[in-house]
Amino acid sequence: MLRSVRSACRVLALLALFAHRAEASPSVPGFLVQNYVSGIVKPYRLAFGAAGALYVGNNSNVAPEWVDRVPAGGGSFTPYGATPYDDPDGVAFDASGTISGTPGSVLVARGNNPGGGILTAVFPDLSVANIEGPVTLLGNPDDLVFDRTGRLLITDFSAGNVLVKTGGGPSTVLFTIPSKPTTIAVDSNNHIYTAADDGTIRIHDASGTLLNPAFISGLPDAPLDIGPGGATWGTDLYVVDNVAGELHRVKPDGSSTTIGSGFDFVADIAFGPDSLLYLSMYTDGFIMRIYPQSLAGVPALNVGPDLSFSAGPNPARGPVQFVVTSRADAPAGELSVISVDGRLVRSIHRGVIPAGQSRWTWDRRDAEGSLVAPGIYFARLSVGPQRRTLRIAVVE
Repeated sequence: MLRSVRSACRVLALLALFAHRAEASPSVPGFLVQNYVSGIVKPYRLAFGAAGALYVGNNSNVAPEWVDRVPAGGGSFTPYGATPYDDPDGVAFDASGTISGTPGSVLVARGNNPGGGILTAVFPDLSVANIEGPVTLLGNPDDLVFDRTGRLLITDFSAGNVLVKTGGGPSTVLFTIPSKPTTIAVDSNNHIYTAADDGTIRIHDASGTLLNPAFISGLPDAPLDIGPGGATWGTDLYVVDNVAGELHRVKPDGSSTTIGSGFDFVADIAFGPDSLLYLSMYTDGFIMRIYPQSLAGVPALNVGPDLSFSAGPNPARGPVQFVVTSRADAPAGELSVISVDGRLVRSIHRGVIPAGQSRWTWDRRDAEGSLVAPGIYFARLSVGPQRRTLRIAVVE
């Protein structure tokens, strides 16, 4: 979606609204905040699949593009699919195969195509195929969600439509709002909540009948999700105010409580199968996980907290600096740059990684000394059993 000038300006305007805020770490009293996975450039919509895998829409806008798959436990990510596919905004996991025809497929909403929007499926064998479109009716699809009856709901940012798709048939318009819908969520009553660029969250029933034309106002393009139940979250609506940088819990009567603050721009939120809250941190390039302090033990990550890895600037027009922080000396470490097809582009460092902070610079050249072409590359750090992977966007 962000490739269109109008959409890009919309997000830039939202970013400008909170740019004046003093830099602060997110604070959620009674909860702890964890970096679940980092290095994803402009992470967008979120969807959970089998065994806790997380699928992340990508808005780097630098070809090639994929949805990224984060394994349960976080700490790393890989492009999902045997071939790339442009503008992968919305994602949904088709567990039963109702829409794709194959259980366990990932559905991807893609816009900004000459013939209209596209719904793409990435099958479990990683093959990729368009299952609908390009077609004008899909417009610029932004978010996907399954309702309680297994129908796929699609927000179309270009025309104000919320579409519905059942089985292998074409999508149809379920209802239209007087704005442009972005994120969407469905509660246990199969009531549909939509956020929009006019700042209004509306509620419709499953048939598309409007129940509340202004459940919440003043929250443009607000990411939202319904609580998973239980004593901690309940089944209230959770929504991020990207202007104030706050996380809100909203009761069915519309009363709202601020439960967190200090957030930079959040593109989406989703409750995982572990009943923890995940946030797509668009400007910071990572996925955040929020869990209650009362939880017995800190949820484990695949990559331990004794090793951190960052890169910048990203996107990069010139040299890229890698920063590695280790709590102890690591006798055998390797830092390399890999192409999207898995080819070694450049070995940056091999050998000891000392305790503390170390820095290495990639001059954007390959092993032969030639400048690499613009595109997506991966920086891979391996230290013993630990591995970090960062996506690097090289631009002109």
